[in-house]
Amino acid sequence: MFDGTAARFEGVTAVVTGAASGIGLAAARRLAGEGAQVALLDRDATALEAACADLSASGGSCRGFALDVTDEAAVERSIDIVESEIGAIGVLVSAAGVLESGSVEGQDLSLWDRTMEINLRGQLLIARAVLPRMQSRKSGSIVMVSSVSAVVGDKGVSAYAVSKAGVASLSKQIAAENAANGIRCNCVLPGWINTPFNDVVFSSQKERSEEVARTVPMGREGTPNEVAALIAFLSSAEASYVTGSEVLIDGGLLLGVLS
Repeated sequence: MFDGTAARFEGVTAVVTGAASGIGLAAARRLAGEGAQVALLDRDATALEAACADLSASGGSCRGFALDVTDEAAVERSIDIVESEIGAIGVLVSAAGVLESGSVEGQDLSLWDRTMEINLRGQLLIARAVLPRMQSRKSGSIVMVSSVSAVVGDKGVSAYAVSKAGVASLSKQIAAENAANGIRCNCVLPGWINTPFNDVVFSSQKERSEEVARTVPMGREGTPNEVAALIAFLSSAEASYVTGSEVLIDGGLLLGVLS
């Protein structure tokens, strides 16, 4: 957990989706470590319970909500509870997502649809639940997790890439429609991050290590904590004049693609 030397989120209520693992969990830890009361949303109830126990043991304030972000009614209920029992939501980090391999012509359509449901529609639903509350207070920050796959042709993960391009576009729409309401929205575009999330596209750890060495100028994967630090900055008042931005955090991966 962040060492607590800064307290940019003291008194702030934050909602994090996909919060039981990976980037979502790291973001929740970082926000809680800086003083936020954090609501963790994830469909994995067991992992969610463990995540909340971990944050609480480290001195963070958190509460878990086991739900699927594609379930509109469940999302609305959870946000109602957060607002009434925890506090007015000042920060939303939308990190829930899935990765399935498959080409444009070969992707199983049920997996394509499920990817779009979770990665794009899920981010839309949580934003729609939170935005009216933020609009009524004329303040708030939203950070959505997209991917470098959103801005290049990424062979073999077509549904994921298209869904993440949609997330980047959605974040711009939210930013454009809500800037006058005092609400900011940005998205982060991670490259290779050291979590199990990317395991599906590799046959072995050796293949993964070789791909990272070949494609990333910095020569390593990023960590969830590094992405969480960027998310915390964009969520904070230090980024008060930043909205509608797509921020790469990829170790120079796209530099390598273009060189």
